[in-house]
Amino acid sequence: GVLGFLEERYWEWLRHTWLPSVQASSGGGAQPLIRNETLAVDVIRAWVTWFLGAKAQHAEWEQSHQGSQPTPLWPQIFFLLRSGHYQEAVGMAERYSQYPTIKHALRAWVMSQGMHRIGLVDTDGDGLLDDRLALQLHTDLYQHVVSSSDMWMRAVYVVVNEGLSLPGGVAADGGGGGGAAGDVGLRELPSLYGLSLPALRKLTPNLVEDTRSKGWEMVWCHVQDIAWRHLVFVRPDATTPPFALAPTATSAGVQGEVAELLALDDDRA
Repeated sequence: GVLGFLEERYWEWLRHTWLPSVQASSGGGAQPLIRNETLAVDVIRAWVTWFLGAKAQHAEWEQSHQGSQPTPLWPQIFFLLRSGHYQEAVGMAERYSQYPTIKHALRAWVMSQGMHRIGLVDTDGDGLLDDRLALQLHTDLYQHVVSSSDMWMRAVYVVVNEGLSLPGGVAADGGGGGGAAGDVGLRELPSLYGLSLPALRKLTPNLVEDTRSKGWEMVWCHVQDIAWRHLVFVRPDATTPPFALAPTATSAGVQGEVAELLALDDDRA
């Protein structure tokens, strides 16, 4: 479906656009190597290392230890999901994470192929809804995730159970006085293509009309990025979509709705 198309396109972009550009700029010196992991794990690890850069706060996050240098774990898991490598994401979580509940929940979500969210169906075979798992997931969120600066860990929690909500007054970065209860999702994440959103916002129509132009490519990547953030929450067995444009009588109103859907937290004038 469309979700699979967006994930495949993102994977192709990583392999055939981003990776060659990094290899060319480094003169072939700092190329990601394929070791004993799958190609997807190696490429995503290289992307996360490049994308996040070296920041002191990353040392506080859960890490994976495939090579000589530890790499933040949850960004890797998130980008494996984003690129359609679901089994590899589960494998990373089960191998390196210390939190059993999210590992169970992530595997259950992947095995169901997105047909449910935790708490909606029986995934442990006891004939009961997984209310206990959903409750434990909420408990973990409050105890470990809200206070963390790891937005990628929060994102994975939300993907497997969009019913999760932050406590009132807790900001997306774990500080006080930020959002309201229920204000949690994927909006806090930066551009998954590494785009400068203020620069994207300043593009004029003449710079995006030609499909061969850099401006058009930036806009197309951004639209794919935002579309995936919505579609990953669509349940194939659901009768109604999780979001829709509100009825409006003017084209300006429609444009405003679309602009709101395409906006992210770091894209503010």
